[in-house]
Amino acid sequence: DLDPTDLADLYETRLRASLAFTALPPDGQLLLLRAGRARLAEAAAATPRTVPLGLETELVASLEVDGRSYPLAGRADRIDRREDGVVILDYKTGGFVAPKNTCWSDEALWNRLAAVSGLGPDDPELLELVAKRLGSIQLPLYCWLHAVSRNETPADAAFVELRDKGQERPLFGPRLEPEARNDAIRRQTPRLLAYLVRSLRAAERFAPRPDERRCPYCDFRAAC
Repeated sequence: DLDPTDLADLYETRLRASLAFTALPPDGQLLLLRAGRARLAEAAAATPRTVPLGLETELVASLEVDGRSYPLAGRADRIDRREDGVVILDYKTGGFVAPKNTCWSDEALWNRLAAVSGLGPDDPELLELVAKRLGSIQLPLYCWLHAVSRNETPADAAFVELRDKGQERPLFGPRLEPEARNDAIRRQTPRLLAYLVRSLRAAERFAPRPDERRCPYCDFRAAC
């Protein structure tokens, strides 16, 4: 039960105590105060009834691939307890692409992933196909890490779109039945991760993928 006014008042109190805020010109200070209060009110309105369990939570588990153990880790921005179970949230200030529900029911894709022992000439286009179909593996990875390390399969995960009004963009949503969600997290995600580990292990080079939206902000632009 978030009170938008209390939240905005706390924001303003913390902001006014910041050295970065005092260094701004008056018009910049006013803009930041008004925009921040408005955004927080929108975020509070977009937040469903929930109980936050943790913030910045480290999730760690090991993945067995071809007889070797690979430790994988992620840091969940927020983990909530809701009516259907645990929900993992990741805040996004920019754009993002989440996997579509249709990819989880595409058994041909998952069988194809399982059949590849490395990124070889037998299926050279598969990695690009996976990138297009899933977009991002962040939320599936977090769900799998939570399921393995805490012995509880999350009910869902979501990106929180901060650049708009703080809406949640779920990984699965209500259209995917609980059994299908559990299968996606427990069976399909580790299959995907194993394929990616094999691909990384077998790759002789990592070709750049130019993107005019992201390249200007890349830390490795000069080297690329």
